[in-house]
Amino acid sequence: MSVDLEQIKKVDWQYLAKRKLPILFWSITDNSYQYFPKVSGIPFTYKYIIRFRDGSFFKSAKDLQKLRSTLLQRGVKGLKQFRQGLIFYLGKLDKITERIAKKDFTKLNNKELLKLFNQYIEAAKLAHNFLTPILTVEKVISQMILDSLLSASEEQKKEWLTTLAFPIKENSHTKEERSLYKVFDLYQKKDKKFNTYLKRHLTEFAWIGTRGYGAYKEWSKQDIINRLKHYITQDKEPLEEIKQLDNVRRERIEATEKLLKELKINKDSKQYELVKLAKEFAYLRTYRTDTIYLAGYRIRPLLYEIAKRVKLKE
Repeated sequence: MSVDLEQIKKVDWQYLAKRKLPILFWSITDNSYQYFPKVSGIPFTYKYIIRFRDGSFFKSAKDLQKLRSTLLQRGVKGLKQFRQGLIFYLGKLDKITERIAKKDFTKLNNKELLKLFNQYIEAAKLAHNFLTPILTVEKVISQMILDSLLSASEEQKKEWLTTLAFPIKENSHTKEERSLYKVFDLYQKKDKKFNTYLKRHLTEFAWIGTRGYGAYKEWSKQDIINRLKHYITQDKEPLEEIKQLDNVRRERIEATEKLLKELKINKDSKQYELVKLAKEFAYLRTYRTDTIYLAGYRIRPLLYEIAKRVKLKE
């Protein structure tokens, strides 16, 4: 395929992020956007995407502005459609890969392996649509809230927004932190239940270490013990740390309720609806990557079995 360098130079590229992840991950992502109108309810698709070997990637500023304008035009209804699609298609990917992970791939024939792989790819192509667009969605919600707030300085409004958008639900990383402190408590006490709880912790959270499709290794028992030893050097008290997590969360929620009253944002108002959406998307931002990374972790044994049969080397 020929590349028109002059055409590439004409695109108003905007840097987005740097994520050095396996080719499979980006291949699914960049080929997913043709389905974006279908899964998100938003009549839009990216025209230009460019990636570099170091993991940095760019999209057209014009494309990003078009998405932003479309979302603003569709308002709360469009934002809710996007949220609904995200929850549905990410949930579908989660269920499919959970089922796939329970299979004994060594006992399946090639046709059966291919069928499972295709099921995963089809679900992933739809779920990956929500990776980068959610960043624009959050900016749109933030702008809509800022525009609706009382007359104040931009700095003051942004401070209010930080409080208002604090998520109600805890993400996987906070849950893992809580769980680890409980394991740490048993470790310090040399409790006989330590190994049982450590194993349970790894079963639930080891995938977090992979950060996407096998680019990194899942956490091992030694990884967790090393973290516990580091806690000791920091003089951490596990039960106090858990209490602190609870206190911070309670304080942030109380601060939100207080601010809502001060700004006279009633629970039946459009402003409150936007605040609720901001809180949800603050949670969904992490949820979307966690679900996709967990899916990649789950299907690795399937990929390894396929690679083994076609005699691919690492």
